[in-house]
Amino acid sequence: MSSFRFHQRLTCEIETDVGTIGIGYAALAPIVVKQAIDKWFAPMVIGEDRFDVACL
Repeated sequence: MSSFRFHQRLTCEIETDVGTIGIGYAALAPIVVKQAIDKWFAPMVIGEDRFDVACL
């Protein structure tokens, strides 16, 4: 069995209004993940309370 090699990676950094930073990575289908973040996930969380985790 040959090894699986990733050719592309996506690093996503999220920063709150108080400067807390979160980092996430995607190695499978990073282009699709970026499109999903830009189209759906970013609009859902921008401007929301960072402590309200139940809303997601």
